[in-house]
Amino acid sequence: MTGEDTSAVDAVKTLFDEGQYGECLSALNTMATTAHSALTLKIQQNMFLCQYLVKDSEYDLEWLLDHLYTIEGKMKKEGEDECCDEVERSVLLYNTALVLYQSKQFDKALEILKKLFKLIEPLEEVLAYKICFLLVECYLCTYHTDEAAMVLYYLDKQFSGAKEPLQSEMHKARMHQYNTRLYAQQ
Repeated sequence: MTGEDTSAVDAVKTLFDEGQYGECLSALNTMATTAHSALTLKIQQNMFLCQYLVKDSEYDLEWLLDHLYTIEGKMKKEGEDECCDEVERSVLLYNTALVLYQSKQFDKALEILKKLFKLIEPLEEVLAYKICFLLVECYLCTYHTDEAAMVLYYLDKQFSGAKEPLQSEMHKARMHQYNTRLYAQQ
């Protein structure tokens, strides 16, 4: 990826993080016209997320889920041809699990999150934490307290070496909330 590509990706990420989904969608459309095939599916995924999140969107969770499944199928097909493994698909799988969670399909979300949890070590730290927190949430929603406790234990061990104090404090507060919910269910 060139320096120009990196700055375009950073700009799109900033727009998304700021909730400017319409502008983000426009920038993604521009990127899609020049992107090479390996990035096209990732850009499409982000475009679908923006289309869903844009204010007064006509799209619902079922529409988003259908499109994420379509992209996953394409990534699997490309994975047979090239090198598109589970780690590369992890963001898509996380987003799919998140949509399933939001539509209260906890068992389906758990199925995906369990697979991702087995691959947690090579993933980016932020994504790994998101996966773990969503996994705990799904376990608690389905009253699997032993499994939730196991993931919380794993997270606790990971946070003990956190580099950024602010991030660490936010995670600790979230951990405290999950531990409280866990003990209330036992």
